[in-house]
Amino acid sequence: MQKRAALFGLAALGLTLDALAANAQEHIETRHGAVTMPAQPVAVEGGLTAVFQTATDKHIDSELVTSFDLVTTLPRGNGKWVVYVEGNTSPRTDGVSTLLGEANADAGSALDRDGNGRLQVSELHYFQPFADGLLVSGLVDVTSTLDSSEVANDETHQFLSAPLVNNPTIDFPDYSLGVVYNRETGPDRGYSLALTSSHGLGDNSDASYAQLVDINAEGKGVFAAAEGQWPLATTRLHLGMWLNSAGHARLDGGAGTEHNYGLYLGVDGRLGRGMWNLRVGLANDQVSPTSRFLSAAVERPLSQATLGLGLAYSGLSVQDTTAQQDNSLLAEAYLRFVPRNDVSLTPAVQWLRNSGFDTSATTVDNEQLLLSLRLNYTF
Repeated sequence: MQKRAALFGLAALGLTLDALAANAQEHIETRHGAVTMPAQPVAVEGGLTAVFQTATDKHIDSELVTSFDLVTTLPRGNGKWVVYVEGNTSPRTDGVSTLLGEANADAGSALDRDGNGRLQVSELHYFQPFADGLLVSGLVDVTSTLDSSEVANDETHQFLSAPLVNNPTIDFPDYSLGVVYNRETGPDRGYSLALTSSHGLGDNSDASYAQLVDINAEGKGVFAAAEGQWPLATTRLHLGMWLNSAGHARLDGGAGTEHNYGLYLGVDGRLGRGMWNLRVGLANDQVSPTSRFLSAAVERPLSQATLGLGLAYSGLSVQDTTAQQDNSLLAEAYLRFVPRNDVSLTPAVQWLRNSGFDTSATTVDNEQLLLSLRLNYTF
């Protein structure tokens, strides 16, 4: 999946179209790696993230993975063009991010067909006011709008573990062609709609732009989602439904294919000086290995750092007939230090059980303990 990024709303992109844009920024948040854009008409900003991870499992090699982000915004007409270029280094064949796919959501967001790191244009889209809301069209990242959280949504500054960045039951496409629409209907209330190709840049076998634009290729369909946002007491709720109409093989080995679909809920709330997040998700257990999901996370500022604690449970579909598989559990704790405004340093510890649902212990141990150190720099 694509990289989540530091949160910044449309106003931070300089899209000060009118009061409508100022309100809608609460619901549409565009994330591009580690980059936070300044409020100016034309902007070019960049970021660099380096993550070192090591595992206690002797079968897994320690590795250093780096990523690069560059975002350019350009006003045109009554809106703004956004171009997001990102790059990744190549993950090690027997490294942490390869053998434990959940461990580093910042790794592998820009890879070629052979799994090697590359520099790519990940997003190219246009923001504009439309029908009392805001419309984003072009090459988009739908996770920038759907299933968002202030606590667990940014692997460059918050949790590294993929299940603590986005709900894994949602069959999100990679960077894909389509449109995203948001409208605010009241204070802290609104809804978001998304319609894109089911296959994004990284979902295609060649990871090529030629395959990206061939949206009618065999096996492809659409990704459609609707999400409502509203306050409840001291919390903020995100409730959504989605459909991925691409042909998905049945987990029980039956003939034919099925669509994937599901429901999800996200809740952000405050607890003293800190904030917490809760996620729940359900997907079609006929085709989705992760058919149910539950996670909880909290972030609290301390005197010299920010503490994050998270726990995620991924439930294996009962229809999956693969041998030696069971439910997966993950926990992460981190301390984020910010010695200066453009630099953050985050040591973390992660614990995984049954990574990728695998209980066989033929490749890696069933239980994993990981240590990581992340350095983030923006310019």
